[in-house]
Amino acid sequence: MKKKISMVVMNWLRPHVLNDVILPIMTKYELIDEIIISHGREDTYFEFDNPKIVNRKDWGNVNEYYGLSRRFLAALDAKNDIILMIDDDCYPNEFALKTLYDVYTENPNRIVGSWGRILREGCKYNYVNSFGDVMIVLTKCMLFKKELGYEFFKYAPLASEIIKEGKPFWNGEDIFMSAVATNYYGKSKKNHKRVRGVGSWGGHMGFRTKMSRFCKEYFKIWNDGYLPKKINITL
Repeated sequence: MKKKISMVVMNWLRPHVLNDVILPIMTKYELIDEIIISHGREDTYFEFDNPKIVNRKDWGNVNEYYGLSRRFLAALDAKNDIILMIDDDCYPNEFALKTLYDVYTENPNRIVGSWGRILREGCKYNYVNSFGDVMIVLTKCMLFKKELGYEFFKYAPLASEIIKEGKPFWNGEDIFMSAVATNYYGKSKKNHKRVRGVGSWGGHMGFRTKMSRFCKEYFKIWNDGYLPKKINITL
């Protein structure tokens, strides 16, 4: 029998997307029996009527202290050991989730996700979607063991200074989690199932490169397998 999944999603400025699109669909998924919503703003709080839903009022001090990493804080309270993390602007269909689950169960000692990144030479971050074994899996759609949440917060104090440079607070949490997982399991992450969509802010690339280099130096990982400094992309 397949193990059930706890889904974690943060609500910030798009409650209508969650309420009108994502939750009506994903509450029906067979593999998911718990959906934890971390509400980061009181003025966008809502309640969706479904027994699978767990609402967390994480605005105020929680959001101020944890920022984007509050998604991993919410995951620690999940009732299941398998966590699906998504953003509030996209979601996997049920077939995609089952595919991710099957890939994950082949080797649970890794992160599986839909968006993967391989750093460029010089540990420089890039926005090219990569597939197979990757260095970084994005939290836009990530499947992992709950135990990694404890590892994340075990090492989080190391990044207490660098995260102050990112916007929003704790940007780069996916890079840091991928580094933590690589250090913890000693094996690569895996992404699967092509999907698209990346947000941006001024200075985003530079900060994520800095976070990548910080993780590389501390955890002594990602020493080879980089993409070239310059690559041509054909869409």
